[in-house]
Amino acid sequence: MSRIRIVGGTIAKTTGGDHNIYSDGNIVYNSGKAITETSDVGIMYGEPKSPPKKEIIVSAFKFESTYVHDHLLSVAKEMTPKFNADDTSIICKFYKAVNDGKITNIPIEVSKNLHPSKVFYDLEEKKIIIWETSLLGVEKSDDQKIKLLQDLTQSYSTYLKECLKDMNSGDSFESYDYDLFRFDAIGSENVVIGKLETPTYKGNLDLSFVEVENKAPKKYDWKPEKDPRAHGPNAGNGGDGGDFYGGPGDPPTKSPNIGFKFSYSLNGGFTASVYVGISKSVSSGNFGAMGSLNTALTYYGKGSVGTSRMSPTLVTLSATPSITLGYKTGNALQMNLFNQHAGSGVYNPYEYGFTLGTTGILSSGSVSREFNPETGEFEKNPYNSHDVARGKDKDGIFGNTQRYNNTRNQIVGGAAIKVGNFMIASYNDIYKPPLFFGMGSDEYWSAGINMQAKLPQNIKMAYAVDMYYGKSNNKNPYSQDKIIDKQNYDYQQLFDVLLNRGQETFSITDVNGNLKTETRFGYGTFWPTNAMHDSIAFPDVPKEPKKPIEPKNTLNIELNKKYNTNLKQYNIDLEIYNRDMINYKVSTQLKPKPTFHHLFVVYDKDNKEDLERLKKYLNAGQSEEGKLLKEMYILDNKK
Repeated sequence: MSRIRIVGGTIAKTTGGDHNIYSDGNIVYNSGKAITETSDVGIMYGEPKSPPKKEIIVSAFKFESTYVHDHLLSVAKEMTPKFNADDTSIICKFYKAVNDGKITNIPIEVSKNLHPSKVFYDLEEKKIIIWETSLLGVEKSDDQKIKLLQDLTQSYSTYLKECLKDMNSGDSFESYDYDLFRFDAIGSENVVIGKLETPTYKGNLDLSFVEVENKAPKKYDWKPEKDPRAHGPNAGNGGDGGDFYGGPGDPPTKSPNIGFKFSYSLNGGFTASVYVGISKSVSSGNFGAMGSLNTALTYYGKGSVGTSRMSPTLVTLSATPSITLGYKTGNALQMNLFNQHAGSGVYNPYEYGFTLGTTGILSSGSVSREFNPETGEFEKNPYNSHDVARGKDKDGIFGNTQRYNNTRNQIVGGAAIKVGNFMIASYNDIYKPPLFFGMGSDEYWSAGINMQAKLPQNIKMAYAVDMYYGKSNNKNPYSQDKIIDKQNYDYQQLFDVLLNRGQETFSITDVNGNLKTETRFGYGTFWPTNAMHDSIAFPDVPKEPKKPIEPKNTLNIELNKKYNTNLKQYNIDLEIYNRDMINYKVSTQLKPKPTFHHLFVVYDKDNKEDLERLKKYLNAGQSEEGKLLKEMYILDNKK
């Protein structure tokens, strides 16, 4: 857990008793001027002392779990024989230690009393400690089970880092985290997390998935053409084709296809997703069409995309209906029109295919209050087309009423293209038919890309990137943006800046089945969205509204009523037009060809908040020249 506090004034602390500070790492004081320490008795120095240990009161609850370790052990048994005898890399040492039993599962103890965390790894006791309240009713709630699985995985990773301290190597263990913990239990009927014993329950704690067999009779038998080149690479060879699917009818999954996936990264947090994919296809000769629906309930833990220290967790329920038009039958590839953490049970079975879809997202997560930077008031931001005007409360304060109306729910568009054994899919919240049918908010799940390819000898490559924004101002012109190092950035509140987060993942499975994954975080992952924004000329020339024509028959009540309504709306539109025209003139004077703003990311490559970047953003402002130009145009309009 990290905390950054920035105070413009003075902080004063008064302690009635002793004041102790403990740290596992360094304690650093930085001052622009002097550091002063005074004492009535004297200043003493000595050896570091450990913080007082809180006693563990053992609970009557019992919980055992080998789930995470068993998965790691199975991977280690598969991978160890594939390393050369003289391999000294840290990942080789690690897998061998697990396979040889030098790294074993760790015991779990349930505590009656609360500790700093509900679930954590105790370094002294060498146990995972779970607060018993975390286990109350967990057997009835899949959400609680997923959260418990997250905590167990995080605690186990702390234990692994302790095991790795004596494995000296130049390699970075973090780069292998997805090899260890990422998997997709596609079509699994049951995932047993552990054994639980409480006063009200005794038995396995599991996540169950009931599969429904597709009992519809096959309409006909289909065999691949003799020439394997007719359907691209591996199309005629079912033995070495990997995910090869032989048939132009339904895709290669049961209907519905239900699964569970989770991933844990030492830097990127924990995510878990339960998904259901349903699809149905029809064909005529070599041409086919497939309709599909994928739904996913996804949990994002602290550190993952969509979270921040001010909003540490997120849950989304997504539904993606899509239509795929295809030609000929090829190797089926998993198709995901949403982010890389949400599971997908839909496959594209065609050799050549084009898919269009839309994802509706119900999302948890706090939302910042409406703030108008022009007035400095908590009110609707005129440059955010999806901001909610919630009015004043009884004390005359903006933004405190109708909180339930302001959510992170949204609609994003998606599209995918498949050519042979290569497929690229993308989602975006822009509204740009015929590719994307999003809501055009340019916030939250803003954009993402995932690509996959199957090469000869069963070599597989995959790439994915997701870019999540905090609440942003999709109508903000260049003149209203913050200028940092000659680049314009959106004017966001602190809560929303901390939500600007990206994750980029690249993986390759070689001919021997070895998987290597590289994951990137931080401001460098926003290169796709920055490139796209740089290509958008913004703001556009505003269109002047047309003034309504006054009716000739002034005695006609209905015509006059309609005219007055239109005149009122015209005056509102004219005010907006004058504002937008001023912003357009100022923007084009500041930069001859202004473009859409970037989103500022404060996270570094290790997914940690970079305090210097955060301070740079908070201290930055709009162009001073632009402010003066705007004042001049406003004065001219008043003449």
